[in-house]
Amino acid sequence: MQTISKKGIVVENLNGNVKVMIQKESGCGSCSSCGGCEIKPSYYTTFTNENLNPGDFVYLDSDVKTVNRLSYFTYLFPVFMMIFGAVLANTIFKDKFLDNNLLTVLFIFLFLAISIFILRMMDKRYENKDIITIRKA
Repeated sequence: MQTISKKGIVVENLNGNVKVMIQKESGCGSCSSCGGCEIKPSYYTTFTNENLNPGDFVYLDSDVKTVNRLSYFTYLFPVFMMIFGAVLANTIFKDKFLDNNLLTVLFIFLFLAISIFILRMMDKRYENKDIITIRKA
C-alpha cells in the first residue's frame, strides 16, 4: 500500500482533537518570480490517542488509492453530471417548440446542483472515517 505523507506541526491539542498546520509547497512550476507568491498554510483537525503537544512535528499519512479515487470523483462527477444534463435536455426537448438552448443551460445548472448535493452527502459519510492517520515524527 502506497501512502502520501505530509509533515506538519501540531498547533493545539484539545483532549485528543489535534489541529495540525501544514505548510504547502509552492503552487507554481517555475516562473521568473519564483518565491514571490505568498504560500498560506492549511490546517487539518483530527482525533488521536497519541500524546501530542503544540510544536510537535507529525506526519499525516493517507492511502494513495483512496485520495486519488476521492479526488477524481470530486472533480469529475460534476462535469459528467453537467454533460448528462445537457444531453438529457437536448434529447427530451428536441422536437418541442421551446428554446432548446435555454433549457439546456437550465438542465446543466440543475444537474450541477444535484451533483453538489450528492458530493455534500458523500462528504458527511466520509467525515468520521479515518482517511488520514497521524503519527509523531
